[in-house]
Amino acid sequence: MDGDGDSKSGGGVKIHLELDGDDVNESVSYSSATTRSVCSPPPIALKEIESLNNASVLSGSQNNLCNGSGGATLRKVPNNTTNASKGGGSPGSGGHKKPTISLTHLPKRPPVDIEFADLSYSVSEGRKRGYKTILKGINGKFKSGELTGIMGPSGAGKSTLMNILAGYKTSNLDGHVNINGKERSLRRFRKMSCYIMQDDCLSPHLTVKEAMQVSANLKLGKGITQADKKIVINEILETLGLQDCIDTNSSSLSGGQRKRLSIALELVNNPPVMFFDEPTSGLDSSSCFQCLCLLKSLARGGRTIICTIHQPSARLFEMFDHLYMLAEGQCIYRGPVMGLVPFLSSMGLNCPSYHNPADYGKLSSCAILSILKLWEIKHSVL
Repeated sequence: MDGDGDSKSGGGVKIHLELDGDDVNESVSYSSATTRSVCSPPPIALKEIESLNNASVLSGSQNNLCNGSGGATLRKVPNNTTNASKGGGSPGSGGHKKPTISLTHLPKRPPVDIEFADLSYSVSEGRKRGYKTILKGINGKFKSGELTGIMGPSGAGKSTLMNILAGYKTSNLDGHVNINGKERSLRRFRKMSCYIMQDDCLSPHLTVKEAMQVSANLKLGKGITQADKKIVINEILETLGLQDCIDTNSSSLSGGQRKRLSIALELVNNPPVMFFDEPTSGLDSSSCFQCLCLLKSLARGGRTIICTIHQPSARLFEMFDHLYMLAEGQCIYRGPVMGLVPFLSSMGLNCPSYHNPADYGKLSSCAILSILKLWEIKHSVL
């Protein structure tokens, strides 16, 4: 408000509005309390004010709805018009379905199905104490094109199972792991799979672009030219939404950006099998949702995505295609996510409507094991 603006003509107050990028200052004049009439700014200034302050527009529309006003509906102004113009979708398009990540410039990989049977694993507890069994003869199959979640309480054997499937644990192991129906060759399988750990191991002094260049040089080798590697890097960064921070050091990235960069570094050679150890750990709810949307898009591209998940919300839980639930080293449920609640009901464990099915399944794991043991005893007696 100017000092000259205090000149009251007819009891009114004159306010000057300074608009960014324009040399012209627009003004709004408010009359005295007797007339109570308001002079609005010109239409051009009104549009610029709307684009500068979306929050006020939205809050005004919400107030109108709450007060029952029947005025014209205010249009929401997009926050980032560049993304919409690039094909990101216009606001209000209603498309919640995430696009399939195909990455056309990367080498093509055949789909991979992982099947394991009678898998048992034990660890030594000392020279005199013998061995402790972590996994107890479990079976399962993880298919390509599906987002598979391994769930269970702490100490159930989730990470152990995933480390065995990834080929990082081979000693004291019994059972079979088959790839597309054939016995697994560890040397070949490690070249076609990647393992993204819970803690992001990134070089803090490298920018996003530099880290991707190092990964491309190591994974793609000398058979591909630098121009082709640059195309691959740009395609991955654009797909994962990292173009805006391409020159940012890894140490300055947010938690969600660090997780996406870890995924981008492994996507350089387009592995058909990807393992994730608790990918949502340490992320807020919005970043967790974005991370799982990314994993689901990767699965829709024909990859086999396997991840351990500790305590997902109901919204994140229903995003999984396949669920493998463990308790005390035994599989208590494997199948579609939507089938968990009916399965619990068949065991006499009715999940309340207000309860998260994932949490209820973990809490009921001990009860399910007790019921299964009673059934085994009953059938053995009979």
